[in-house]
Amino acid sequence: MAEFPHLGKNCSLNACNRLDYTPFLCPSCQRYYCGDHRFSHGCSWESECGGTTSGIPSSSSTPIRPFLCAVEDCHRREIVRIECPNCKLNFCLKHRYANEHNCKYLSENGEREHREARWAEIQKKITASQTQEPSKEVTHEVKPKKVLNEVEQRRADRIAVMKLKSKIKVCDIPIDDQIFLIVLNGDERVPIMVSKGIIAALSIMSTIPAVDSGQMCGQNGQ
Repeated sequence: MAEFPHLGKNCSLNACNRLDYTPFLCPSCQRYYCGDHRFSHGCSWESECGGTTSGIPSSSSTPIRPFLCAVEDCHRREIVRIECPNCKLNFCLKHRYANEHNCKYLSENGEREHREARWAEIQKKITASQTQEPSKEVTHEVKPKKVLNEVEQRRADRIAVMKLKSKIKVCDIPIDDQIFLIVLNGDERVPIMVSKGIIAALSIMSTIPAVDSGQMCGQNGQ
């Protein structure tokens, strides 16, 4: 910065003496300080102005953050007041939380709030259990079976037989010897597959009692 030898000021604090291009002019001691020591250079300006902007001259070097943090050794300021709801003191953004500035009411209030929250949760569960309606059992209504007419019954039987055929993959009965029937089991109609030889045997067996009793006759009744 040889072109501007008079630009900036050195910090008036002997232990610092740092060159600052945006120096702060203390309104009390009328000395220039760097940004780190504008509020921590041992001056009585803070106590004189009472932590407000009254008494601060209106100039370009006037700080625009009038609210000083209450934490010891912290000189940060904010443009708005950030008050702790417990101790009612003002803090900067870094120390705004109770655990950050070691609030003396932190442990007491935190424990009380935790107990109150737990009790409120218990009361809510008790109220919900008392007002909850008993669960209703789900009952499935048995629909009455539809009565089919003759045409509809034949169609239903054919569909049942077709479904049975599609399920049969391997069978000991040759295809030419297979016969599908509808068997009545009470009110239920069940499709089955049997051999034609079994049907013939059953037919012969059903004629034996008739022969023994002399009930069979020819076309002329002889």
